[in-house]
Amino acid sequence: MNGDDVLPARGTDRGGRYAVAALVGWTALTALAIVAEAGRGRAIVRDAAELEAQLLFDQMVLARRWNASHGGVFVPVTPTTQPNPWLARSPDREAFTSRGRALTLMNPAWMTREILELTNGQLRVSGHITSLDPIRPENAPDPWEERALRRLVAGGNQFAELEGADGEERLRFMGRLDVEERCLLCHADRGYRVGDLRGGIAISVPLAPLFALGVDDTHRQLAVHGGIWLLGIAGIGLGFKDHRRRATAEAAAERRKAEAEAELAAARRLEAVGRLSAGIAHDFNNLLAPILTVAGVVRDELPTDSPLRADLEDIRGAAAKARDLVRTLQTLSRKAGAQLERIPLGIIVAESEEFLRRFAGTRFGFVLRLAEGVPTVLADRPLIELALANLVVNAREGAVRGKVIGMDVAALLISVEDAARLNVRAGRHASVTVAEAGVPSGLLAGIDGFGPVQSAGSADPGGAGVGMPTVNGIAAQYGGGVFAREAPGAGWVVRLLLPEAPTRDYDG
Repeated sequence: MNGDDVLPARGTDRGGRYAVAALVGWTALTALAIVAEAGRGRAIVRDAAELEAQLLFDQMVLARRWNASHGGVFVPVTPTTQPNPWLARSPDREAFTSRGRALTLMNPAWMTREILELTNGQLRVSGHITSLDPIRPENAPDPWEERALRRLVAGGNQFAELEGADGEERLRFMGRLDVEERCLLCHADRGYRVGDLRGGIAISVPLAPLFALGVDDTHRQLAVHGGIWLLGIAGIGLGFKDHRRRATAEAAAERRKAEAEAELAAARRLEAVGRLSAGIAHDFNNLLAPILTVAGVVRDELPTDSPLRADLEDIRGAAAKARDLVRTLQTLSRKAGAQLERIPLGIIVAESEEFLRRFAGTRFGFVLRLAEGVPTVLADRPLIELALANLVVNAREGAVRGKVIGMDVAALLISVEDAARLNVRAGRHASVTVAEAGVPSGLLAGIDGFGPVQSAGSADPGGAGVGMPTVNGIAAQYGGGVFAREAPGAGWVVRLLLPEAPTRDYDG
């Protein structure tokens, strides 16, 4: 189990949420801008249609005024252009050329109607001259024109609005025609006065052609907004990437801080053990010396076949082991540091088997599996013996279901990649693996799945003895370390790695 990615993942999750929120917000803002642009384009089309209608209306008004300023104009009588029956009372309705060609008077209203009929047949816009009080029945208003004229009666010079569904929309425009002085020549008998509303010119402009003209502009606007959206997305992506980088850097700093604190705690623990051992080592040696001496003297005084000689040997052996423990305590308390020597680890472990069995306790069995070719290491023997003892103690205290503690000692080759991951030297190592018996062999092979004890699921598997961080500190000063992985249902597998000693003699 590896805890290296815990903090980066937490920071990345938070940054990911911010990035998603920014992405959604930016996309929504871009969509609103596109909708607003579409609305603006529609308003532009409407304004263009109204301007077109206004221009046509103004042209019609100017033409009417030109006609009225000449009192009407004479045009040839043809099968389609007959004298206007609504001008029958005018004495000047008919005339003849010098050659006898018949002419008829065309007043402003008649001219306007003919121009609009020509417009309706040849242009996409259409028009209609109309009035609420038409003289000619064809000039009667339709429902929209009547409503528009009544709006003009209430005030205003023009009225326009959209009519129809999408794809068939048209702008309908009504321009005001007021009674002028010249108009009274034909309309005085109908009670009009100058300035009254005589009628209006209705113009209808389809919007589809104008929308078609704006398609290219719409595509350009979509391309521009799409480009801006992509730039924003790229910015959000770069921001998220930078956040991940900073979160990873902060997590690495936090991890280094935690490791430094763990190492400091281990160092303080060793220092406390050193202070304790320095206080009791001398007195303990004074107690052991007479035990060893007296036991030896008594043994020598007994007959060779005395059964008590074996008991005295046990006493001397126990006292010797106690003396070794005192020496270990003295090593921990030395301020000058450990005394390095070349240690054949396989031999040391074999010699310590009975010693390690006692640390396993009376409730547990102890199995030692010693492979061939275990490397020689460069270390301080008392500290290595202390480390081995504490591996067994921690396994005993952390046992989950088993009643037997197994110790496997072998050689292990560490690759450059694994060495960088575990912060140990690359190359051949002596490996001491401690676990409950019955752990699958796949969990004991290789180094995959193992992590430093400070970042394993438990910072200190077991928790007895001087502690795994302290043992790791002992191994780390020789270029090795202590590593652990969880064995589901069987506690922890703990491995001590010590690099192989160089072939040349160590010169200190």
